Amino acid sequence: MACQPTDDVATTEPLPGIGHNGSPEPIEPPLRYLTYPELRQFGITYSRKHLIDLQRAGLFPQARQLSANRVGWVQSEIVNFLKNRPVSRAALAREQEAVSADSGYWLGPGRLG
Repeated sequence: MACQPTDDVATTEPLPGIGHNGSPEPIEPPLRYLTYPELRQFGITYSRKHLIDLQRAGLFPQARQLSANRVGWVQSEIVNFLKNRPVSRAALAREQEAVSADSGYWLGPGRLG
């Protein structure tokens, strides 16, 4: 039996990643989910309870339900959270000390300005 062309096949649709004019379209990468233990690799060491509290307050990205007993966070949302996180006062102080050490002004014991 020979295969007959059918009308239900869309022959005018472009291939995924190819635009109507043949130019490449950006393809969205698949979402990568981070599990709770993987958050540590990004420097997030909060307890599960604290993460839940932060999520409820809108201060941390929402976890997604991956299965009945497993949640995960979208990696790009975690990266954005870390980029937009305020810098700690200790880090600012270290940065200011490094800048003031370059200028050579004396501001008191152990401090240059």
